[in-house]
Amino acid sequence: MNYKNFILLLILLFLTLRVLLFNINSVYSWDEAIYLSHAEGIAAGKGYGYVGDHKVEGYRPPFFPFILSLSYLINGEMAAKLLISLISILSIALFYCLSKDIFDRKLALLSTLFLATNHMHLFFSYRIMAENLALLLVTLDFYLFYLLKKDLKFLPFLGLSLALTLLTKYNLLVIGPIFLLFLIIFDRKLLLKVLSSKYFYLGIMIFLVVLFPWLWYQFKEFGSLIGAPVAQLKEWKLFIPFRYFLLAPLALGFVLPFTIFGLSKMVKEQKKWIVLLVLTFTSLFLFSQGIRLQSMRYIHPILPFFGIISVCGLSDKKKIALFTLLCIFNMLVGYFVIFQYISPLAGMETLPEFLTPGKPSYFRANLVRKEAALYIKNMTNENSTVMSGASAWLWVYTHRNFVPIPDTEEEFWKKVNQYNISYIYLEPGPINYLEDNPKIENIQKNIFIEVYRVKV
Repeated sequence: MNYKNFILLLILLFLTLRVLLFNINSVYSWDEAIYLSHAEGIAAGKGYGYVGDHKVEGYRPPFFPFILSLSYLINGEMAAKLLISLISILSIALFYCLSKDIFDRKLALLSTLFLATNHMHLFFSYRIMAENLALLLVTLDFYLFYLLKKDLKFLPFLGLSLALTLLTKYNLLVIGPIFLLFLIIFDRKLLLKVLSSKYFYLGIMIFLVVLFPWLWYQFKEFGSLIGAPVAQLKEWKLFIPFRYFLLAPLALGFVLPFTIFGLSKMVKEQKKWIVLLVLTFTSLFLFSQGIRLQSMRYIHPILPFFGIISVCGLSDKKKIALFTLLCIFNMLVGYFVIFQYISPLAGMETLPEFLTPGKPSYFRANLVRKEAALYIKNMTNENSTVMSGASAWLWVYTHRNFVPIPDTEEEFWKKVNQYNISYIYLEPGPINYLEDNPKIENIQKNIFIEVYRVKV
């Protein structure tokens, strides 16, 4: 077996493993619970942004929940998990097509191996979140823009792809301007061809038509055509993230030395159009996201381009073998993190001290929330109403009706009497009238979740 076929076999084995383990996600983060609830509401015909019968975080971009809603026409949550794995595989297949247009087959397979084994990509392949869909669409945007060099007929498809990208994550609005800036600085000849092409105006029209329903929704719900991203922006903590530059290398894992080596090779060959495009796109995207980065997930959409950089100039057999081995190490780390964070298979309640000293594991935190919700499910019936300050978790695990918890005790007792409420489920927060209240029993209280029972 030659080396190319060996790498291909490795990739296929790793992709098969993703499908076989698609159902290991046993507890959900808040984002996952929101996405599942929104998707279920769409499938049930309630409209967008519903958790049960209430609007909750209806400002989130809609494309991922709409895609996810298809799973509720089949088998609900299990189908959703399989759908996430399939999106992950599709993103890897698309990236191979892009890499094969840039490199020969050997380097295309190696760059694809980078993505298929990357621990972040692997982690989000088992999470019901928009990250891998965003990565897929950003890769598609880049590929279609790259193909404009060959044929301007791809412009309408680029317009569609850019619209769907924006409807997946608002911060990806920067993709279009980055392409425009690249053309202004490095390829004005292609820019003039694009602006004079009928396909450009067709692409603009498709972009606006796809966005129009969401713009109209925002106008009705928030009173502004950009009301949804503005509402979401209020939830973000804006800061200058010095640690951002330290987190970026962690996203690459063990192959970081090859990324540095490939970057140096690319800088020497920066006169090549594709090299300029990759370097400009990657650096401008990082710069644009840096102002509000909160975690490595914001680097995730451009992981494929680090794969392109990492294999640039990779020709020596020993280096290729080492690159392959380091990619496999990345994958092993990825599964270690997955088992610790979203699956009980590892049977550990805390991460190793050198990773998160003294802190409970991510899995443990969400497991506590799930167990508390299931306790309420067992203690109530389908017609019961629960008061909740953590509605997405409550709904996704119990499907019990709920009402939001009020700020004042007076309003609290009004709702208790109106809806005949016996249980309260909420995250720790500013609500303090529940504590030391003789009419309320504290069932569970910890740093993750609180459960109370009304005595009267």
